[in-house]
Amino acid sequence: MKACMRLAPALLPLLLAACGEPVPQGPSLLVITLDTTRADVLGCYGSPLGATPRLDRLAGESVQLERAYAPMPQTLPSHATLFTGLSPRRHGAVENARVLDPDVETLAGDLARRGWDTAACIGALVLEQGTGIERGFAHFDQPQGVARDSQHPVERRAAAVTDAALWWAGRRADPSRPYLLWVHYYDPHGPYEPAQERVPLAAVRAEVERRERAAPGELSGAELPEIARLWHGYVNEVAEVDAQVGRLLDGLRERGLLERTAVLVVGDHGEGLMEHGEKGHGATIHEELMRVPVLLSAPGVAPARAAGALELQDLLATAYEAAGLGTPPAGAEGRSRWPEIRGTRPWTPQPLVVERPFYLPGGERALRADAHDYGFGLLAAVVLGDEKLLREPDGRERLFDLAADPAELVDLAERRPQSRARLAALLDQWLKDHPPPGDGAEVSDERREVLRQLGYVEEGR
Repeated sequence: MKACMRLAPALLPLLLAACGEPVPQGPSLLVITLDTTRADVLGCYGSPLGATPRLDRLAGESVQLERAYAPMPQTLPSHATLFTGLSPRRHGAVENARVLDPDVETLAGDLARRGWDTAACIGALVLEQGTGIERGFAHFDQPQGVARDSQHPVERRAAAVTDAALWWAGRRADPSRPYLLWVHYYDPHGPYEPAQERVPLAAVRAEVERRERAAPGELSGAELPEIARLWHGYVNEVAEVDAQVGRLLDGLRERGLLERTAVLVVGDHGEGLMEHGEKGHGATIHEELMRVPVLLSAPGVAPARAAGALELQDLLATAYEAAGLGTPPAGAEGRSRWPEIRGTRPWTPQPLVVERPFYLPGGERALRADAHDYGFGLLAAVVLGDEKLLREPDGRERLFDLAADPAELVDLAERRPQSRARLAALLDQWLKDHPPPGDGAEVSDERREVLRQLGYVEEGR
């Protein structure tokens, strides 16, 4: 057996059979991550725009988590949390310019060791090989080529990602073996350049005007027509991803690869579309950046909607239990919320912490690939039930009631001193229990250039 294991991972299924190893038993797992996709742009989360018919259909067949929080508004930290069940401070990738701790176990590593086929098809090099996110994947397909300019980094459209995933699915050496397939769609990340218009501008403009009437002042920093054009580009990028998710599911079904497969769809973080004057992501931790869609289907599991709040590090253990995969990788700090989701245990609110490190002393965001500690300050928030305490880098605290004020416009810190004190104490305790990681590996010149092209590192840094 040891002689077999020293050979190429791609040959593992055939070699296991040759060595007399039985085909592992258990469901396959399809993980679809939607980069820069906020929950409220999907129809199943209340959007009236009709941009996501395939995801909405999948939601009707899945357990839909109404309140799922990303740990940080950045791609690598959130993906690493999803695949390890650890907060960024525990897995080490607290910034796109950092890498996953080499000693941390991953979903792919665990399933590969148990005999699953493992493959990943990536939409942009922010998740390239060398970040640690590739560990455990026998097949890791990432974009190739040279960036056109600073606004067009090395990435690929959703259609090309789907092509790569279906190519792998059609060429598996042993179709009877369970698999883990991760498909990452990057399109909604700016700049928004949709291949076609699936949602008309007039409909988007009407929705922007409705939002402004519902929460006057939430959308700021530009005139409404300009904000509507921004939303129009973003929504149509999401619509293109939705169409490709449908093509992926159809293609896998045609190949007989969905019958015994659990499907997890999750956003890594949201996007600011001029709420609180923020365009893009990374500089704030308001709900539009931190609330992400999560859909989970598994063989034999009835559709449901779960209203309790959940953090991304809980998804690994939750998916393992839902899919019948047994015990998640050792060391995961997230816990399964499957009993609460299925109603066999009451959903007790737990404090959820989100954060964004690397702020300059004055509160300005520090887009620096060499900022290897938290010395520039910390923007953090704790959510408990419907209350959210947001602590600025300068120590100022604001308190929001998310049920009455989902736009986070009314600061209740002075009016609810007991809530403020209780949540502040919870945040302080979490920060004490989760010290910042060490400096980690130095960023290579090549990685720094990739991050600069993707807009995560300033020119000249």
